Amino acid sequence: MSLRNIANALGIPENGWISVFAYYGDDSGSSPNQEVFMVSGYLARAATWFHDVEVPWSRVLANAPSIRYFKSRQCEYLEGEFDGWLRTDADEKRNALIDVVVKLAAKGEIREYSSTIRWDDYNSSVTGGLRAAYPNPYFFCVHGIVSLIAKAYIKESGEPPHDRVAYVFDEQGVIETQMAEQYHHVRQTVDSLIAGTMGYFGFDDDKLCPPLQVADLIAYHARRDFLQPAIDKGQQRPEVKALRENTRGEIAIWNPDKLRAFVIEIETGSRQPNFWR
Repeated sequence: MSLRNIANALGIPENGWISVFAYYGDDSGSSPNQEVFMVSGYLARAATWFHDVEVPWSRVLANAPSIRYFKSRQCEYLEGEFDGWLRTDADEKRNALIDVVVKLAAKGEIREYSSTIRWDDYNSSVTGGLRAAYPNPYFFCVHGIVSLIAKAYIKESGEPPHDRVAYVFDEQGVIETQMAEQYHHVRQTVDSLIAGTMGYFGFDDDKLCPPLQVADLIAYHARRDFLQPAIDKGQQRPEVKALRENTRGEIAIWNPDKLRAFVIEIETGSRQPNFWR
């Protein structure tokens, strides 16, 4: 189902908020030897996604040489849709897509939100029966994202929210049902102001949903910027600088001490786990 169809089905008006997120994830960060796990994406009004993202993004994809969809890793390593491409042509295509985001960021119409956790912190803190409930760091990163957006929404509105935020993530296979159940449980148990910001929660195919390709763009580069790999010689990549130069947003970094405290809350049953500190 496309983002527009989701919005129509839920009755989300064009001035309603929709957030889309990708994670690294399957190509960069989903296994313990990858150091960190990152979920990143953007928040924007429905009208922005429909008219100012999907239309120009799809146009750039179709421009010769065309690709059917965009994935950052494929562009980086010249594989998949970029198989056989020259480095310069791939960079030009990616930079044209970055320009779509940059123009919106300059007008304050799109915001980045990211959440990350180190594998070492996750593996040392989340053990025993709790590992079955939270089988990988993705769960913590999603809760971090929702927390950031809820707090920002409440702070800026200055009153109980009138519209809930819809959350759309790239497809996650077998853990989708478990993640959705956790999200709905949290919505039923947290403070009513926070719950009032939490709307639709679902997953879509990033190959068919341009906004999720936009999320993939920032997720890949946000994680790389966080790690600052030796290949980048400690320098921020031009792509990251361009994406973030005028973009508002926040990043939630899971603190190992707070993570352990959260684990104790759950294991002892002393109180409801607090994702929202």
